[in-house]
Amino acid sequence: MGYKEKSLLVIVLHIVICGFLFAYTLAVLNTCSDNVGASLDWGSNQEYYITIFSTLVPIGAIFGGMVTGILSNKYGRRGSIMIMDFVMFIGSCIVILPSNWLFGIGRFITGVASGFFLTIGPIFINEITPDELIPTYGPIVQASTDAGIVFAYCLGLPLPTNNYINDDFNNWWIFMFFIPGILSLYQFCYFLLWNKHESPLWLLRHKRHDEAIHALKQVYNDEDLENGLNRFDRNSEEDTKTVSKIKKENTYYKIFTSKKFRKMLRVGIMLGIIQQFSGVNAAVIYSTYIFEELGGSTIMARIYTTITGIVFLLACFLGIFLLNRFGRKSLLIFGTLSLGGIMFLLGFVTFLDFHIIYAFILINAFYVFFAFSLGATLWTYVGEVLIEKIVSISSTVNFIMVCVVSGMFPVFSKIFGIYYCFFFFALCRGFWDVSSFF
Repeated sequence: MGYKEKSLLVIVLHIVICGFLFAYTLAVLNTCSDNVGASLDWGSNQEYYITIFSTLVPIGAIFGGMVTGILSNKYGRRGSIMIMDFVMFIGSCIVILPSNWLFGIGRFITGVASGFFLTIGPIFINEITPDELIPTYGPIVQASTDAGIVFAYCLGLPLPTNNYINDDFNNWWIFMFFIPGILSLYQFCYFLLWNKHESPLWLLRHKRHDEAIHALKQVYNDEDLENGLNRFDRNSEEDTKTVSKIKKENTYYKIFTSKKFRKMLRVGIMLGIIQQFSGVNAAVIYSTYIFEELGGSTIMARIYTTITGIVFLLACFLGIFLLNRFGRKSLLIFGTLSLGGIMFLLGFVTFLDFHIIYAFILINAFYVFFAFSLGATLWTYVGEVLIEKIVSISSTVNFIMVCVVSGMFPVFSKIFGIYYCFFFFALCRGFWDVSSFF
């Protein structure tokens, strides 16, 4: 088959800015919470504020995930992304204003945009990518989120670790929180000025056949254009009736009550739950805190955090390799089995107060196995097998679980000890692995 892979890569790289924005927004407070706290005068309530402001992003993401199906169906994938780019820009302007209330409102608004972005990315990419290339380009979604995490961590490295008030560079955190505004403005301009094509599937569903052909020509050579049309074409009378029926029937009420969606819905909800109860976002949001609790200084905790983020990013390319050779379900089961074992070992070494380097190694191993299983494979699988509204439901469940994990992790680690949190995540993995065989 002949495809315009360079053109496809450019489009995909601009779409996955969405995943980058989600992960960056979620992770940016991790390494700079002390600096933000000094500027906004959190004082003795710092741990309380960190938990609240960390959780506001996934709370906002719940609402963003819920509106994905509605916005993307009405305004298209490209059009709805542009709407949320504007929302992200406004939220980024608000979050840097010198007020705890405005900081919280800004975190919530950027969370709404982030939740939408994470949900729409796999859908849009799946609709413009030929079937043969999905295993190659699908994992770029996870790679973009990991890149967002690494970028957030790296920007936090030069921040001061003491004497915050008297060090002018402490205000560097303001620029860190405005990065999503800059990137969302760039993405908005890209879709407004350079790439004016919608998803071919969306255009065909709205009977805009000529525009769909132009959109497909971005990826397919002229001699292979028919293959692209055959993938989505709804021009026959029978298919047009089918699409019309789907659009009428696939309400959220029908999805939750109809037997034909039961298995798909169960898969979407379970995947949304298990990804977060692996413990990944506890590490993404609180890794600096975790390494400090395990005995590291603030600067060393930031360095450990940044290294684990880089490992996470590099491991995504392993996902591309494996997705081309193994089935999605096999990778998910093998990966989650490994994650459960790693979490158990992490709880064991922290319970016995081993040197911090052992926890550091295990957390890196966790990221490697997560990257090709519940990371790259999960989002590729979701984009392939779930319809849009169930992807939206899955993402909403995922974000609810992020709120639960991010809100409860620091509380439980203080009350019971951080090692019990690791044992709990290991237990969740074990439960999923057993249930997946039945």
